[in-house]
Amino acid sequence: MGLLPFAPQWYLANVRSPTERQLSFDNIPLASENETEAVLIDFYHHMNGEYWKNNTYWLEPDVSYCQWHGVSCAPNTVDVIGLELHSNDVAGQLPDSFSNLTSLKILDLSSNLIKGYIPTSWASLQNLTSLNLKFNLFSNLDGLAALTNLRRLVLDALLIRADASTGFLRNLSKLQMLDLSANYLTSIPREISSMPDLRYLRMVANRV
Repeated sequence: MGLLPFAPQWYLANVRSPTERQLSFDNIPLASENETEAVLIDFYHHMNGEYWKNNTYWLEPDVSYCQWHGVSCAPNTVDVIGLELHSNDVAGQLPDSFSNLTSLKILDLSSNLIKGYIPTSWASLQNLTSLNLKFNLFSNLDGLAALTNLRRLVLDALLIRADASTGFLRNLSKLQMLDLSANYLTSIPREISSMPDLRYLRMVANRV
């Protein structure tokens, strides 16, 4: 499929998304329980955890990390499949160790104060299908290019500018939903044409 017939006003293009297919990445090794806990603790210390709005149970010695605020584990396991800390005063540069959360499927760090770049080590996060990073302070998003199994990507208000800043989209051919609102785009990113499964594109408050 080529470019979708988006409305020229660019206020919204929305077609009902198909039910997401069950994914399997059995060849990707998952971190052990001790390794996973160490990664989460490192994330907490790197990302201003002491001052988060909600850090309930984080670092509590007798509480499983599966019960820490924002952390979700697969049923009857200790595999972290979700981390959702939106609007929580998460601040700083993402640590490289975060890439060891290889079972992660959903990551929402939106509306925080995260700066710097996306580590290239995120290439190991091949189970990740949903990512929301909107309203942060990133200076470089090129590391997202390695997340080739993403289905949903939200990047509102990240100061993305034209062709030079959208190259990270080139390998994300499995996207079904993409939100690039409130950036500085002056045209439709050409990488969109290589996304045959895309059903929803939002680009409000750009310069198109």
